[in-house]
Amino acid sequence: MAAPLPLPTCGRRPKVSIDLHDIVMEFSGTRALAGVSVRFQFDEVHGLIGENGAGKSTLVSILAGTQPQTSGTMTLDGEPLRLNSARDALAKGIALVSQEGCLVRSLSGAENILLGDEPTRSGLLQSAALLQRARALLEEWFPGLQIDLAKEAGTLDMADQKIIEIVRALRSNIRLLILDEPTATLQAREKNLLWKIIRSLPEKGVGVVLISHFLSEVKALSDTVTVLRDGAHVATGAADDLS
Repeated sequence: MAAPLPLPTCGRRPKVSIDLHDIVMEFSGTRALAGVSVRFQFDEVHGLIGENGAGKSTLVSILAGTQPQTSGTMTLDGEPLRLNSARDALAKGIALVSQEGCLVRSLSGAENILLGDEPTRSGLLQSAALLQRARALLEEWFPGLQIDLAKEAGTLDMADQKIIEIVRALRSNIRLLILDEPTATLQAREKNLLWKIIRSLPEKGVGVVLISHFLSEVKALSDTVTVLRDGAHVATGAADDLS
C-alpha cells in the first residue's frame, strides 16, 4: 500500500486537498480496490490512469459519493469525510461529469445548465431569466466562449455538450471536478477546446481529476499522475517526470 503524499511543512500553508487512506472496495467477495491511498489537491489537474478493470471508475465513484467504500477513510482539509450520496459530495464541492453524459437532449443548453434550479415566479418558469443566468455562468467560467444556449442540447456539437455539463457542475461552488474520459468522443478541434478549458480550471480554484485512456492527453494536461493496476496503487508522481 502506498502512503499518501506528505503535507507541506516549514511554515508553508498546506494545500487544500482530499486524502483517501487505504480505500478498499469489494463486490460480492471480489476486491475492486485493494487499499488505495492518494491525495487530490484543488490547485492541479490530477491524471488517473490504468487499464480497464484497474479500479479508476470505482475510485472516483467513491470520491463522487455514488457508492460507499467497504473500508478506509477520506479527509477533506484534514477533517473526516463520509459521502453517502452524490448530493453529499456536491455539498462538499465535489462533482463528477461521467463519460456517458447526462444531458436532457430535448432541453436547451440553458435549461440543462440550470436543471433543478430554474428561476420561477408564482410557479411559472422564467425563460428569459433562465437564459440570462445560464449565459452569465458560461461567461463567468469560460469568458468569450460562444455556445448558443437557446438551442436544444442534442443539436449542439459534442464539445459544447460536454462544456454544458461542466458548467452545470461548476454552478454548485465546486472545488474538485472529476472528468471521466471527457474527450473520448470528440474530434481533434473539439479536443483542443476542451484541453484549454481543463487547464484553466485550477487557475480558477477548481482541482480536476482526469481519467483518460489517451496517455499523451494525461501527460499534456496533468500536473500529477496516479497509476492504478488491478485495484492497487502503483505510483503517484509529477507528470513531467513520467515517460
